[in-house]
Order: sequence, then C-alpha cells, then structure tokens
Amino acid sequence: MTPSYITTLSTSPVVVLPEIVAHICTYLDTPSLATAARIDRTWSQISVPLLYREITLGWRGFKIESLELGVRRNGHFCQRLKAAREVNHWCYRIVALLRCTPNLLDLDATWMDADLLESLIHLQKLERLSISRLQGSQSENNEFFEPHFQGSKRIRVLDMADSNQMTDTALVSITTTCPQIRVLIVSGSSCLTHEGLIQWCTQLSSSSTLSSPRARISDDQFLSARGMTELTTINFANCQRIHSSGFQALFERSRHLWSVNLMATRVEDEALQVLAAQNKNLHTVILNCCAGISGQGLQTLLRGCRQLKVISFLYCHRIAVQVFFHKLWRCLNLEELRFSLNGWHADLIKHGLASESAQTGEEVEINPSVLSHQDEEEAASQASSYQRRAFHEPQLEYMIFGRPELELHDDDDNDGEDATFSLPSSPDIERSVLSEALTVQQYRQNLILAQLYRQIERLRHLRTLDMRNIHLPLDMASGLGRLGRLETLQTLEWTGLERPIGQPEVEWLIGSEITATVPKTVPALPLPLPLPLPLPSLRQLVIKEGFSMSKKLLQTLHEHRPHLEVQLTQVKS
Repeated sequence: MTPSYITTLSTSPVVVLPEIVAHICTYLDTPSLATAARIDRTWSQISVPLLYREITLGWRGFKIESLELGVRRNGHFCQRLKAAREVNHWCYRIVALLRCTPNLLDLDATWMDADLLESLIHLQKLERLSISRLQGSQSENNEFFEPHFQGSKRIRVLDMADSNQMTDTALVSITTTCPQIRVLIVSGSSCLTHEGLIQWCTQLSSSSTLSSPRARISDDQFLSARGMTELTTINFANCQRIHSSGFQALFERSRHLWSVNLMATRVEDEALQVLAAQNKNLHTVILNCCAGISGQGLQTLLRGCRQLKVISFLYCHRIAVQVFFHKLWRCLNLEELRFSLNGWHADLIKHGLASESAQTGEEVEINPSVLSHQDEEEAASQASSYQRRAFHEPQLEYMIFGRPELELHDDDDNDGEDATFSLPSSPDIERSVLSEALTVQQYRQNLILAQLYRQIERLRHLRTLDMRNIHLPLDMASGLGRLGRLETLQTLEWTGLERPIGQPEVEWLIGSEITATVPKTVPALPLPLPLPLPLPSLRQLVIKEGFSMSKKLLQTLHEHRPHLEVQLTQVKS
C-alpha cells in the first residue's frame, strides 16, 4: 500500500521542493521507495538511487527476472550487494548482474560457485569482498588468480573463509594485487600452508624493497614500509597446515594488528612472543584449542599488551591454573575473559603445587608436613625461601602456610594425604572456624579458588566472564564473593560445575543475608548495614553441563532479580 503522505504530496497542487523529497525518501523502506519512484520525474530521480543503493537477495522465491531489468538500467547506483545461501542456484545470473554494477563497494556472496570470480574484473572500486564457502574444485592454477588477482586494488576487507579456492598461490596473487588489505579472513582453509604464508611475507617485503629508496631508511623501517603494516585483523582459525613458523614470519612483519584469531591452529609460544613484541595495541586474541601454547606464551601476551580487551584460551591443555598465580597481568582493562582449566588443577590438588623445574619459579610444592617437624624459625625460613623462589605475589606465603598459630596433625599411616588442619583455641578466632577441619586436598583447593578469584577481581572493567570445565565447587569462603566487585559484569557463564549452586551463592546473588559490620563510633547507622547488590550490571547467567541449582532457588532468584536472564543447558538440577 502507498503511504498516505506520499499520495497527498503527489496530488497536492503545491510544488514540492527536491530537498524536501530527498529528506522524505531517507525515511522510506524499500517497498515505499519503489512506489515513490513511480510518482513523477522528481520523485523518481531522487528515490531510484536510494532504491538500488543496497540490493539483498535473501529468499529462494524471489523473482530475479524483475530485478535484472532494473539493475541493467540503474546498476551504477548500487554500492552494496548481499546474496544469501538460498540463492546460490542463481550464481550465473548474479555474475551477469555484477557486470552492470561498476561502482559496487561491498559484495557479500556466500556459498556461490567459483564462477563468481569472473565478475571481479568489472568491480574496480570494490573495497569489501566476502565470498566465504566458495564452491568449486580445488585448483592451484585458477585462471582468475593467475597471473594476478582479477579484482580491485582498493580491497580492504577480504573474507574467503572455508573455501578450497584459497591456496598458497591464490594468497600470494591476491595480496600482490591488493597490498593494502587490512582485514584478512581465511579461516578453515585446508589448502593454505605455512610455506605459502612465508612466501607471501617475503614477497611483500620485496615489494617494499622496490618501492622504497634504500638509502633513506633503516633496516627495520625498510621491512615495514608497506604491505602488512596495513593489516589490523587476521583470522586463521582451523588452518591446520600452517606451522608456527608461518605465523612467526607474519607477526615479525606486522606492526598494527588489532584482532587475531588463531583458534585450533599449531601456533606455539615463540610466535606469541613475537606477536606481543611487535603489536602493542592488540585488542582481541582468540587462542581456543591451541595445543601448542603453554602458560609461558600466554603470560607474554598478558604482560606485554596493555590495551588487550578480549582474551580467550578455552581448551588449551598446556595452560594450567598457575597462569592466575601472578600479578604481572598488565591488561587490567579486559572486557571479556574466557578460559577453561581442563582438569590440570586436579593433579595439583592431589600432589600439591609441585614445580616441574625448580629454576623456573612458576610453581611451588605445598608440603605442610614440614611445619610439624621443624621449629618455628626453620619453618619461617622455609616459607621465605619458597616465596623468593617461586612466587611473584607476597600474600601467597600467608595463604600456603596459614596463620602463625596454625598447627598440623599428621597421621603416619597415610603419609599425610589425609592430614587435617585445625586452629587452636584463641579468643581472636571465631568458634565456627575452630570447628572446621580441612583435609590437605581441601586446603589446596581453597588456595586455587582464592587465587583464581583474586586475579579476576582486579579486572574491574570486565563485562563477560566465561569459566568452563573448572571442576571446582563454588565457595563463598574461597573467594566467589570477590566477583561482587565487578560492577560492569553483564554476562557470567559457568560450565561443568561439580556440585549444585547452593543457598549461600543464591543469597549472595540477590544481596540478602550479607551484611557489613559498622564501627561502634557511628551509632546513627542501623546494624547490620546491607551491602549493595552484587554484580549490579549482571543481565545474563549461563550454566552449562554439570550441576545447576534447585527449582526453589531458581524461583527465588527470579523473584529478586527479574531482569536477570538465566539459561540452563544440559544441567543436572
């Protein structure tokens, strides 16, 4: 139906100024623009460029015949064309349409055939090209990539994810024609190897040699004059044939990388060290399922990249919980943190934080039995020695060796594995604490939890926290309450909880039963004083696998925090 105001304006005897028509057309949707184009010449001249500026082919029942005639006449107005998977059977007709769109800036065509590459020679103004999942037979000598990529030299964003057309030869050919690419997405390219990546880096360095006066610049400036200095975003996820040496060559010639996705690749610590050294302005790093990196490589990023906003290292089996045991993280402005502990801490809880190499100082063995066989001076000396050798955080000595009045009761029959800690009677210690007896394993578990939450607590700008496969119970006393200081946290996700969320944790989330002690010098304030609601910005709580919470507690949480969205996936109530 034609909008009433368009009908009124078209039949009005008053002459409508073109400026007014242009302002009205900016608020019209596509069907209304098509109607306005048929009113008169003035409306047609203004609405037709807007009508053909963006073309979207998104459903299978669309009649492309009517569009073909309009594109042949007005295709020069088109700046963006998007073709969804449902219309991939029209690939040969879309190729014909693209020949009539010389001013196209953005082409998004997924699941198309390799015949689409024929039309790229006509798109010399193209700046963004997305042809992911390009269909066709694998070819190292594709005529549209050799001898040079038949496309625009202005391309800044190239997305060829999950395409067997992205080979070593194709990568070199594309970047030779388009050296100013800023965003490169080639994830899932099974034909891309590290030899091709190294060849690409070498060729771009050679192009810098030919284009720059050798006598005017130094060696370092000489290698970074052009080419990959423009790269800001790369995505090589699931490129299994690229070795770490290829990534290292890429990072050595990059200076302005902003976002890096190396998920499920063979990258190693040496490449990450080069990445952190050459790109201080890193914003996003995705390292999920990278079996070659360890805590040392990750620590290099966390210490060297102060501008880091997003870090994800899910299912990296060589990264242990000790990565949270240091206060040398420099990226305190993190907004998104995703990690998994992968069961490494289970061995730590059983055998202690034993160091793999005493010289590294990354880990330390918790052996409380030494305190029962030494006098106080030797125990204090032992504690100080452990701290100087193995810890960057002074408070860990207090956490490992406990209070000064801590005593250990060891059973000779079980070699200390079932030894328990107990606190002697003291007026300064509450009776509830005195009655508790912790096994060595529980003591170590509490140590790991406290350190984990203590490190997260420092990230005051965190908005998304995803903890997977931690296999540690939630415990208010061990540090879960520290998350309450994350005032900007919006999404909290837990995966693989070992036990259900209990009453204390739910009461903490709703802000009840938690009070603050007010000094007696302030009698005007009531006692006890309720604390502010923890995690005031929390909008989404996601619990996957493992245990969740009872139906009664879930209902209580909904009543007190109605704006909190709770998602439960494959959980045990």
